[in-house]
Amino acid sequence: MDQIENYIQNQSENHRIIYYKLRELILKASPKIVEKFSYQCPFYYYRKPLCYMYTSKKKKEKVLLGFCQGVQLSNEQGILTAIDRKQIRILEVNTNKKTDWLLVREVLNEAVLLQEILYN
Repeated sequence: MDQIENYIQNQSENHRIIYYKLRELILKASPKIVEKFSYQCPFYYYRKPLCYMYTSKKKKEKVLLGFCQGVQLSNEQGILTAIDRKQIRILEVNTNKKTDWLLVREVLNEAVLLQEILYN
């Protein structure tokens, strides 16, 4: 079992479902996305670091999807939040609520497009 699979399998059942769904959406956003285990979590690269998934100790009921160039995303969907870091924006997926996966896919597609523009 690779590190990413091991990381996901060590999550609670509710978290695993979300991790697998996010992983599927991320990898479908572009065939050129590369998945690596970096900084103790699943990390995704498209030309440069694109996004990563993790579970916060403070927000245990959520899986967080961090966008490395998130400050430059439009956030027209209104689902990204700022954190202490200047560039990163977070999409929170709550294990206890229904998620609009279409909106998540829109943000992922925009993040890929942004990297195509920035790192041509």
